[in-house]
Order: sequence, then structure tokens, then C-alpha cells
Amino acid sequence: LLGVPEVIGASKSLLDESTGLFARCLDHSSPVIQAKALQSLQSIFGMRQSRLSVAFIRSLAPAVVGKFKEDTARLDEAGVVVLLEAVKAVEVLCSVAAEEKRLPHVSLLVQFLASQLGEASPARKEKSVRKLQEACLARLEALGPIYPGDMKTVFGSFPELKPRLEAALAAKARGSQAAKMASNADAKQAQLKKDEPAIKLTMDFSAFKAPA
Repeated sequence: LLGVPEVIGASKSLLDESTGLFARCLDHSSPVIQAKALQSLQSIFGMRQSRLSVAFIRSLAPAVVGKFKEDTARLDEAGVVVLLEAVKAVEVLCSVAAEEKRLPHVSLLVQFLASQLGEASPARKEKSVRKLQEACLARLEALGPIYPGDMKTVFGSFPELKPRLEAALAAKARGSQAAKMASNADAKQAQLKKDEPAIKLTMDFSAFKAPA
């Protein structure tokens, strides 16, 4: 699809068949197939000024965004992978949208990412949920420098999101500090062991003689 001539990409029958295939993949029972489909859509969505990408965006973007409605508390690790691929696809949509029409896309993405940030310590959560939370925080941190004005507008429009972000950033900072302290303690302990004098286990047994 990425290499087909534009005239073929403009074929309605081919586009209908192709988008239908992707729609079925997005709804497939296998998380692996869903993830692969989302990865392909990221490339297709990113084809600027292409009839193919426009057709795919109009047809499949709603299904991609629909992944955000998943009950994330019930997702296993494979499900989290699928959801994060959907996040990447929406990020691509933000990047190709016209500047004057980009805000709604950024708003949708930021609201979803921020909604996944919990106030509880990530260490107390299931591994899959913790992975999702950490990934969402990382994406928010990455989006800030890219869309500073849009991000400011979103957080201004939805003030309840800011405390969640601040709490997640504070928890991350505490975790980084604790990890650093633990690393320093391990290094100190290793140095102490290195500096300990070696115990000599050799002895002179020549004083022991058999009775005459």
C-alpha cells in the first residue's frame, strides 16, 4: 500500500477492500494482529498529502481512537502493547493535521494519556498497568515541547488533569531518587568488600610432630 501508484491508491474499490481488511485486523481477537495493523496504519497515516492516507484516516481513525475506550484496568501486557500502538497512531494524526485543526486531536490524546496517570505509587500496581502509566507519562513529557501552546490550552480547559500530571511527575522523581540512593548504597557496599583485607587461610603445621 505504501508503494502503490497514486492512481491505484485512489481506486475506491481497492481502498474499500483495504480499509475493510484493516478494520477486521483492528477488531481481531489476536493482540499481535491488532498491534501489527496499528503499526502499518502509523506509516499510512503519515503519508502527507496522499489520497491513500486521507482515505485511511477518514475510514479507520475512529476505530483507532476507539481503543482509548478500553477498560485499561483489565488489560494484560499484550493489551497494553496494542493500546500504546494506538497512542502512536494518534500522535501521527496530530503531526499531519493542519495547525488550525490540530488542537482537537492533541486534546483527545492528552486527555487520554493524563487519565491513565494514577496518584498511587506505581510499585503497588500490576505490571501491565504500571507499564501503561509509565508510558503515558513519557508520551506527555515528549509532547510538551512539540505542542506547547496546544498542551497549555488543553490543561487550561481541563484543570483536573494538571494535578494528575504533577502527582505522576512527583512519584517519578521519588522513584528516581530512591533508585539512585540504592545504587549508591550498592556501590559503597561493593567498595567496602573490595577494601576488606584478604583472610589468609594458610598455616604452618610443622610444629606438629609424631611421637617418638
